[in-house]
Amino acid sequence: MPDGKLIIIAASTGGPKIVLDIISRIPPSLPTAIIVVQHMLPKFNKSFANRISRGTGLDVKIGFWGMRVATGRIIVAPGRKHLVLEEDKGDVFIALDNSGPKSGVIPSADLTMMAAAPIYKEKLMGVILTGMGKDGMEGFRALKEMGGSTVVQDEESAIVYGMPGRALQNGLVDMVLSPREIADEIIRFAQEDSLNGYVEV
Repeated sequence: MPDGKLIIIAASTGGPKIVLDIISRIPPSLPTAIIVVQHMLPKFNKSFANRISRGTGLDVKIGFWGMRVATGRIIVAPGRKHLVLEEDKGDVFIALDNSGPKSGVIPSADLTMMAAAPIYKEKLMGVILTGMGKDGMEGFRALKEMGGSTVVQDEESAIVYGMPGRALQNGLVDMVLSPREIADEIIRFAQEDSLNGYVEV
């Protein structure tokens, strides 16, 4: 099992602003990696990653085949490919799946979460934000089976409550939180049982 923790954030319609709002509240020293699966056209991925980087000062990269998932790094799923994970001797690396849309979307947070769950187990948190459809629901199911934590955005702050609502309706959600509360919970989760101790925010 990897040493660090992992947060996977899934978002669709209305997601970019909320993702930036959450990540901007996270300190650079937080002992976790973050993967963002945002449904968007490939031509917007790089500007989205750059926007997060400018707004936070954190290390933000578009995921590519063979990239190491490292503490302190934010990885944005590329367009027209699913981002999955592979473990090798305790290290975790990005792999890309070209199998086409799943449940009508690509990249699919379901596939990312399902690949991550058996690797990170209880060291994994899934977050579903605003968006249409049901992406993330099956990923949450995999997380729950492996001991991970699941959080969705509250309906009041969401543009569209399809993705969070489907996970909630199926009993797969541990917490329903506002974006500010989600950031606080990510910090708490990352610090829990960490050798690095308290992170000043």
